[in-house]
Amino acid sequence: MNGDREWRDLLIYDLTNARLCLGFSSLEDNWTEPSDTRTFATPLGSRFLRFMSAGA
Repeated sequence: MNGDREWRDLLIYDLTNARLCLGFSSLEDNWTEPSDTRTFATPLGSRFLRFMSAGA
C-alpha cells in the first residue's frame, strides 16, 4: 500500500469513519515497519475481522 498514498488515505479514512480502525495523524510512519504486536483495529474492527475470518 506504500505505492498509492491517495488510495491508502481514502481507505484509512473510510475505515476510521466506520469505527473499524484507529485514526492516524501521520500515515507514513505506520506503514513502513510491519509489526505483529500492535493493532490499529478498534474493538469493533477486531470483531469484524473475526467474523470475516470465520467463514474462510
